[in-house]
Amino acid sequence: MENCVFLELLRQRNTSPSLEIHYWNSGVNEVDFVLRVGGKVEELLQVTYADSLNNVHTREIDALLKASRELKPKKLTVITWNAEGQKQFGDKKIVFTPSGSGY
Repeated sequence: MENCVFLELLRQRNTSPSLEIHYWNSGVNEVDFVLRVGGKVEELLQVTYADSLNNVHTREIDALLKASRELKPKKLTVITWNAEGQKQFGDKKIVFTPSGSGY
């Protein structure tokens, strides 16, 4: 599923050449995709096969929250198999979106 998301991000980069695609790794946690536009981190993306919000692994959330403290993105997203919604973690909101919704 990560490969499909990556291919979609590459397609999006064709229309937004300033879009940079990276990943983040702390040595303990990692975030699948870090999206920068004009040098600023716009979004952090995690990809998971979870089919409900309750099945999203804690490590996915922990990695997003840890990276967000360092990178200060505007948006945190978890791409799931088919779950959608949002959850608040302190002052951070994470949006959960199904894989067929544009990524």
